[in-house]
This record gives sequence, structure tokens and C-alpha cells, in this order.
Amino acid sequence: MIIKIPVSTFSKKILLSEHKEPIKLDARSIVYQQFNYPHGSRISNLSKAKNTLNDTLSFRISGSLPKKNPNIFLIGLNLHKFHQEQFIRFIYAQVLIGGQATDAIQHFYDLYGLNDEDYDTEAAYRRWQRFFRKKKIAANIKKNKHAIQLNHSKGGKTIYIPLSDDEVENQLGSFVLENINRFMNSRGKFDFHLLKHFKLYFYHMLGMRSAGDIAADMDIHLKTVYYSLKQAKIICQTDPGFRNSVQKLDIPGI
Repeated sequence: MIIKIPVSTFSKKILLSEHKEPIKLDARSIVYQQFNYPHGSRISNLSKAKNTLNDTLSFRISGSLPKKNPNIFLIGLNLHKFHQEQFIRFIYAQVLIGGQATDAIQHFYDLYGLNDEDYDTEAAYRRWQRFFRKKKIAANIKKNKHAIQLNHSKGGKTIYIPLSDDEVENQLGSFVLENINRFMNSRGKFDFHLLKHFKLYFYHMLGMRSAGDIAADMDIHLKTVYYSLKQAKIICQTDPGFRNSVQKLDIPGI
């Protein structure tokens, strides 16, 4: 069967540089896996999503869909974010071997036939700068076990440095493993709602991201972020096990 998915022209040109339309999907495909993925969140700003997903792309799937009624807009947004990450990693690789970021950006655009209408070059460069700044900060504080607190203080006050997204995810993974029994609900199943609370909490406290930034980056409602931050803080204050684990991370205010 053929299914059309709303995509950004940015994603479409990258995919069509490697495949012919309709793109045949198999079980190893990232897109195919998206159909099976349990998308738990809704798109908080559908009009903004539609502005990003300004084109469509046809995919051929053998048999029926892996999942009934998939959220094709979320699939399109996830593809866009995946290709944004691919773009950043491409630039980072070029910079690591001595290249210039601006040259790498142009090379990426030339490689996939992109132009400013597909992906604004100024916005692309700002995205790269945010990524590189986080990487640079993280590289300067590797001496710390949790890479958040500098080894010196200024005026008697400890200085805290934000973690990169990868480091936040690593800290979250270790935290979950350490408290895996506490993440099981009364029915013996993993509590994904609790995981969401702590994920947003870690991005806020360890990544030092504002609630607004988290809501925009993860495409969730701002009230959802505030609720999760509040719940995670209450849990840390009332559950000694969680509190002890969080205290090891030296989070400000805990």
C-alpha cells in the first residue's frame, strides 16, 4: 500500500537523494519503525507543525500498516528532527578535522540540493552554534564525574554549567537503572509517566533549559512541562530513595 506523510522539504530532498518515490519501507527503516512507535504526546501547535511540514512524501509499505491510525504529523516532525541532527553531526565531523562550519553547511546544502527556502541558513547556523557551545562547555569540565559543577567557586558560590542533551540522557539512563524498582507501578509495569516527569526535570535542572525551551524543543504544552517539574520535585522531596539518587548529581536546590 502507498501512504503519504507530511514532511518538510528539508527532509524530502535528503530522502529523495537516496531513494526513489514512493520509498519502499522495510522493518529496518527508520520511517517504518516510527509507525510502530507509541507516540504518547500530541502536537501542541498543529499550525506550526504544518508550516514546518510543507510538503508530502509517498512511502510504499508491504501489507497493512504496522500500527492502526498512526500520527503522520508526528512521524513527519520526527523525520525533520532526525535530519536536523544528521545536519549538525555532519558539520561537527567537518569541524573536528579542521574545517570551517560555514563551509560545512554549504557543503551539506550542495550535497542534498538544498536552498534557503528548504532550511533557513541563518537558523541552521544558530542551531549549530548552540550545539557547539554545549559541546565546548562539556569538554572543559570532563574532570567532574557528573560534568555539571566546576572545580572552583566564585565568591564562595558554586558555578553550575549546563549539560549537553547527550549527557542529560546518560544521566537519566543511569538514574533510571539505579531506581528501576521505583519506576515500576503497582501492577508491576514500568511507569512511563514517572519517566517523563524526571526526563523534563533533568533537562531543566541538569541541562539548565527553561520550561519554554523544553516545551518548544519537545513539542509539548508548556503546562505539561510545569506539571512534570512540579511532580518530580515533590517526589524527590518525599521519596528518600529518589532524593538520595538526585543528590548525587549535585543539582542546584536539592
